[in-house]
Amino acid sequence: MMMPATPFRPLIGLLTLVIAVAVAIEWAQADLWLADRIFEVQGGRWVLREHWLLEDLLHSAGRTLSALCALVVLLVAGYRGWRYSFKAALPEAVLFASLITSTALVSALKRVTQVGCPWDYQRYGGSHSYHPIFSPRAATDLALNCFPGGHASAGYAWVALYAYALYRQPRWAMAGLGVGLGMGIIFDVTQQLRGAHFISHGLWSLIIALSVTLFAVHRLDRTHGALT
Repeated sequence: MMMPATPFRPLIGLLTLVIAVAVAIEWAQADLWLADRIFEVQGGRWVLREHWLLEDLLHSAGRTLSALCALVVLLVAGYRGWRYSFKAALPEAVLFASLITSTALVSALKRVTQVGCPWDYQRYGGSHSYHPIFSPRAATDLALNCFPGGHASAGYAWVALYAYALYRQPRWAMAGLGVGLGMGIIFDVTQQLRGAHFISHGLWSLIIALSVTLFAVHRLDRTHGALT
């Protein structure tokens, strides 16, 4: 099994594009423009915030499904490590570590960035004044923890399937990347419709996940010769 000659290129290209889009959104304040449209369509209140499809299925159940899938990866890694060797389990171990790292980084950042959800802001029926992501925070914003997007990260973290597939089945690498992007987009849009996140929140979660996946590819690429 051969690693692609340029395994980093798709990730670097996508990462560069997403960063550019995220910066452009912040510069143009497109977060507000899109959230305004979503809020207006719902009649000036977040009527979909507790809708069963978004809250129960795509949010709560979706998060649980992602966690269960990660647990399966861990169990497979443990089995392969016990039955064969650590090197035989390395792709699964790297995949699991990537999933945990991506979501943990997002969770940690949410606690220090002090950025609110749309529903927190006066513009959308909340009590806080809106501040752009990278502007100074007000003292009243200390309890806000909506950036980056936590639920989106539970989906976007699975872009690490790209790194995993590069070793196990290289021809499925782009499909693995697509699975992670698809899950992340579904989770991301779900939260935007509920008023839980701006579009940029999910994009920065994707940036983190792609960066972690780049490191995972590097890790597997370094050890690939020893694994075959």
